[in-house]
Amino acid sequence: MHNAPSIVLAHYADLKVKELGVIADIIGGCGAGRCYFAIQPDGTVTPCVYMPDFSIGNILEDSFDYLWDGHPAMQQLKRREETECDCPYLAVCGGCRARALVYTGNLMGPDPECMFNRELYYELREKKEEFAWKS
Repeated sequence: MHNAPSIVLAHYADLKVKELGVIADIIGGCGAGRCYFAIQPDGTVTPCVYMPDFSIGNILEDSFDYLWDGHPAMQQLKRREETECDCPYLAVCGGCRARALVYTGNLMGPDPECMFNRELYYELREKKEEFAWKS
């Protein structure tokens, strides 16, 4: 049991993200390859429903363990800090990997819509008392 105060978070709460540890891996940002993958009707697996042509294998032919942890693209997606997003909010955002792939041709490229996310961050930061509270 930890002695730190419990904090209930909403997306982009104004906290020291590095202190959040594993929580930062699951709150906010793109979950492709980190939190989920997509399975098409024929069994084709992609990191995200918005990457229908980016096959990492087939659930009918490949093991789940390989598809989830062994495929190089899935390993790469789990290392959000390796994206080319040049943003202080990388740990809680990381950008959309599908959008990065389409616009840059690079799965770990920068998300061209990042500025919209940054504006949202500042709006929510102004209202942080409404989104985060301590128990």
